[in-house]
Amino acid sequence: MKVIDEKKVYVFWFSLFFLFCFTNILFALSRMNINSNKDDLIMSEKIIKSDFLVHAYYPSWKSTVFQVEKIPSWYFDRIIHAFIWIDKDWKLVVPNWYTSKSFMKDLQKKWSLVSVSIWWWNNSNWFQIIARSPDIRKKFIIDLKDFIEKNWYDWIDLDWEYPKWIQYIDFISLAIEIRKNIPKIKLTAALPLALSKNNIKNIAMIQNHFDYIHVMAYDIEDAWDWYAWHNAPLYSNSKMPENLSIATLLKKEYIEKWVPREKLILGLPLYGRKFNVPQLYDKTDSSETIEFKDIPFDICKKINFWWSILQCYGYYISYDDIQSIEEKIDFAKNENLWGVFFWALWQDNNEILNWIEFK
Repeated sequence: MKVIDEKKVYVFWFSLFFLFCFTNILFALSRMNINSNKDDLIMSEKIIKSDFLVHAYYPSWKSTVFQVEKIPSWYFDRIIHAFIWIDKDWKLVVPNWYTSKSFMKDLQKKWSLVSVSIWWWNNSNWFQIIARSPDIRKKFIIDLKDFIEKNWYDWIDLDWEYPKWIQYIDFISLAIEIRKNIPKIKLTAALPLALSKNNIKNIAMIQNHFDYIHVMAYDIEDAWDWYAWHNAPLYSNSKMPENLSIATLLKKEYIEKWVPREKLILGLPLYGRKFNVPQLYDKTDSSETIEFKDIPFDICKKINFWWSILQCYGYYISYDDIQSIEEKIDFAKNENLWGVFFWALWQDNNEILNWIEFK
């Protein structure tokens, strides 16, 4: 009868156990390496994405017709929640949409990076009083700080339309005090493309006190100059009464006045402008905005005068379509701008946005 050497048996089982453990360690290390590479890839994608930002204004009063879930899921880096403002008693007005727990929960669930925008055209008269008065400014900033701390907003966007002439000094004072009292936030300003036309001075000084500038590159012509043409032309042509194209004005009004390109975020309109004359460049004193989703493509004829025009009976519409939006995005990238933003969600019912997101 053969006698089994117990010592050899122990060695055999120990070797088998060691081999099993070693194999599992190698497998675990390989998985860690894969996950590390995956994390690096994800981080790389985030870095690539952050090289060119895409923002969008979301007017909260449109939340009933354009719900949070309709916002394209991954295309935007940041949503700018518009608007809050000040009333005649200098109290911060926060509309019901901001206090609706279900609405805010849905927005916060989908977007961790959200700005809050203060004022807009209808309330900009209050801006100059608050910015000029130290006491009122102090009260406003206390209320604003309380609002920011109770919510998750990490940027503040100031939409004063517009700080004219020497009001730029008050605008700077307001920005300085907001930064001093709410130091963790980033601060942006929404300003028009045509600064000189709107009597906005010293953009070089203004930009020093803001992280980014949302350049409203639309409403370049809205019949205030008594003739009809394009709402937001990227380039000019020989027929234009003035060279007020986006490319020309951006260079003349911002870049040549020492505003860093990496601070500029170019505005893209999801609406057009309807002029009450049948031909481009006709004299007129009237125009109105029309949302892209409401443009009557079925009853009007599309023509091209460098940029999209819809010729209708007795009037025409200047607007941006998928092609012109893509060209402007390419322009912003080629000019090394920090990104683009859209005014505003809901206006195209995602027709343009979904196509661009898909591409």
